[in-house]
Amino acid sequence: MGWRDRDYAKWTDEERQSFYGSGPTFTGARRSTRVGLGPGVGLAVLVSGALALGQLPLNHPLVPAFQIGGRTAPAATLSLPPTAALGSTLSVQGTAATGPVTVNGSYDGGRTWIVLSSSQSIDGVYTTEIHLAQQGELSIKIVFADGSTATGSIVVQ
Repeated sequence: MGWRDRDYAKWTDEERQSFYGSGPTFTGARRSTRVGLGPGVGLAVLVSGALALGQLPLNHPLVPAFQIGGRTAPAATLSLPPTAALGSTLSVQGTAATGPVTVNGSYDGGRTWIVLSSSQSIDGVYTTEIHLAQQGELSIKIVFADGSTATGSIVVQ
């Protein structure tokens, strides 16, 4: 039995309105219905997507796919001594574009990063110090104002 043979397809507008409360009128073999989105739905979807993306950690595989703007430069290798004593201070200096320089560290192979130090690159030169307060292999990632990074590691004994 097709839908046109069913009782509800044969209702008059008055019967349909009394049963459903309202509805489009049926005027032949074809009915045009338009399903649209209410005002502001597009904006809500964009805001929700941006908020969801903001919850991803920077090393999540989806983050590069959503990167807006140009690609960042590949990571440079940071020259560090192979070992350092627990409780000592490691001084890191270099050249970088003017702006903030953030030193991140990880003791678990890069799964969790913490901010160890930050400074400003002034006239293309930066200097920052890192207090070595935990034993183990410390992975270091320096993030520059232009988005480029420098990485290295040191064993704290």
